[in-house]
Amino acid sequence: MRTGLGDDPPARWSWFTSDGRFRTGALVVTYLAFALAVSWSNDVIWWLRNDTPITFATVRYGLLFGLYNALAAYAMQRSLSWREQRRMSKWAVVGAVLAGFAVFVMLRWVGDQTVLPLLGGEPNYPSDTRFLSFALDNTTYAVLPIGFGALLHLLEAQFVAMRRQLELGHLQRLSELDMLRARIAPHFLFNTLNNLYALAQRPGADLGGPIHDLAELMRYVSKNERTLVPLREERKQLDRYLALQAMRFSKPMHIVLDIDDRMDNIPVPAMLLLPLVENAFKHGDPCDERVPLRLSVRSEDDLLHVTCTNKIADHRSEEGVPTGNHNLARRLQLLYGSSGQASFGSGDDGIFVAYLAFPRNATLGPHDLPGC
Repeated sequence: MRTGLGDDPPARWSWFTSDGRFRTGALVVTYLAFALAVSWSNDVIWWLRNDTPITFATVRYGLLFGLYNALAAYAMQRSLSWREQRRMSKWAVVGAVLAGFAVFVMLRWVGDQTVLPLLGGEPNYPSDTRFLSFALDNTTYAVLPIGFGALLHLLEAQFVAMRRQLELGHLQRLSELDMLRARIAPHFLFNTLNNLYALAQRPGADLGGPIHDLAELMRYVSKNERTLVPLREERKQLDRYLALQAMRFSKPMHIVLDIDDRMDNIPVPAMLLLPLVENAFKHGDPCDERVPLRLSVRSEDDLLHVTCTNKIADHRSEEGVPTGNHNLARRLQLLYGSSGQASFGSGDDGIFVAYLAFPRNATLGPHDLPGC
């Protein structure tokens, strides 16, 4: 799983597994609470209906009755889950209801007529009661556990569906991020190779250093699978890129980098600074002494603010926001949602401004974006 810098925070205990199903412990607690609720309500109803005090005998029977309900509800839930996992027809729901009813009736028949006397009580039904009559008499009693089991199944199914939708959305966002990164790699390669070709035309040009810088730069662009990297890593690759560009121009470049060294360990999206500066080179004039290409990174209000300004070159065509900046804005949206901001535009003074902002302390774990 690709994550950001640092270890992921320990996961808190949840009632549901990663795929949205109830944990075993959660089910045990749920059914225990259900059994106790039924047991207590049975004692209270017995007291209200017969005006008899709650005694050990009523509590004992209430606990047995709660156990019948909990086990029957569990049988109902498992039957519905079994049907869903095997994609059986809707008629299987009828079978699940009958299974829950059968479990409840059988448990109460054995418990009321056999177990209860063994515990020192009296059978709840006369000894000559026929099983069919007993089953019909318990039809209404079985509605509660059957309904509770069905409710738990529906709740679990809803969470499973929600988790699948979240996972699908996560994979779609991850796929789009990978696609955007794939667009960047050949773009940088072709542009930088063109620069090296121009350098190779000069007599006595030493291409050893530039080729090494290109290899390291392309390794970072195409092979780096981390979503977040330290800001110092982005600066290192930016220095390589600027060194390659410097050999391309006959005039000195005028570039101002305003990045505090104390922010070196702040996690930032990989390939954050390079596209901004590359677009400034492509559509601007980095050799203008009066209006230098300026890149600043500052931290304020728990946000990292990145601003890149450059003079718009006279030869630049009116094509709106460069595609690389569009891709960068989309990546911020995928990574940070509404917490990520991006704006691009130019004024009457002929200065193009690219502005990005995103949380400075964000780490992307398996339940955030993106991973895998």
